[in-house]
Amino acid sequence: MEFKRDQVYEENSFQLHIGRIGKGLTKVERAGFMDRRQFLGASAVGTALALDLGKSEARAQDPVGEPRPLQLRYAVNIGTHFTTHTIPERLKLVADAGFKAVENNGLPGFQRLANSDEPNYDAIGIYGEMLKVHGLSQGTWVTNGCAGKCPCSMIDPEGQANFIKQVHESTRIRPLVDGTISTVTSGVEIPGLSKEEMTKRVIEMLKKAAEIVEKAGGPILVLEPLNVLVDHPGYHVVKGDHAVEIIDAVGSSKVKLCWDIYHQQISEGNLINNIRKYYDRIGYFQFGDNPGRHEPFTGEIFYPNVFKAIYDLGYQGMVGGEYSPAGGGSDESSQKSLAAIRKADIW
Repeated sequence: MEFKRDQVYEENSFQLHIGRIGKGLTKVERAGFMDRRQFLGASAVGTALALDLGKSEARAQDPVGEPRPLQLRYAVNIGTHFTTHTIPERLKLVADAGFKAVENNGLPGFQRLANSDEPNYDAIGIYGEMLKVHGLSQGTWVTNGCAGKCPCSMIDPEGQANFIKQVHESTRIRPLVDGTISTVTSGVEIPGLSKEEMTKRVIEMLKKAAEIVEKAGGPILVLEPLNVLVDHPGYHVVKGDHAVEIIDAVGSSKVKLCWDIYHQQISEGNLINNIRKYYDRIGYFQFGDNPGRHEPFTGEIFYPNVFKAIYDLGYQGMVGGEYSPAGGGSDESSQKSLAAIRKADIW
């Protein structure tokens, strides 16, 4: 499939408009996209997507003015940060701020063609090339966003076929972005069905999904417990012990836990002890402060201690900031958000 100049593309959480990306880069008109040859040609000599936007003045620095190396691998959510910019600009801003990874939850819907039920693999591949240009790694993306009523539930038989379809799609996305982790969600509970039966269905579907990703070489699917008190009423997998029961029953190295510290603070607290308790089942961490689900130091969680506990366990994976900056997605608020992460990384 070739991208066309006049074609309108869509995606879940934001649109990608490749306009004037920088000197030496040809303008792509309207809401169209450039093909892979155009992109790679424009990015020659290591100067691709140079925006001359300047480096963040809000980040922590060492005594000689250079950004202090981060102790954990934080992935910045580009759906909520620097939202007045194009996607290439957002990636450049994140990299300039000294971060090495990004989250893009809506990757399966990224630049999806109107009326299409398939990911736009060509657009995702070009996005993957942009990551390489900026030295960024891809954090998790969501395979099946089923935290409420949805057609891709592991519990509801009407959604199970679509869940498996989306697992197959994630196996095709993985090599395009050199990704290793994708989030899966159980779905909401069905009235009149026992919790035991619903859990059995989740286990059965994850076993089928595990076979698919094992054969394809990834990604690792991380099951995410979600809170029901604030954000996701009726969701099935809420607490750590229940999630671990499911993971252990599946019994695959390709199915682990996504441990979102924000959700678990609301659901059960006892953050550091639970992280230590379930660490060998956790494949990915996410964070956001509570209340509000914003950057560290806006709520009740003292993130330097939590991050230190993760670091002390020897965790080498990414820690995704699945939250929105307290002041919105403006440059000023985004830079303050990244500065807060840097502050929380000091212990």
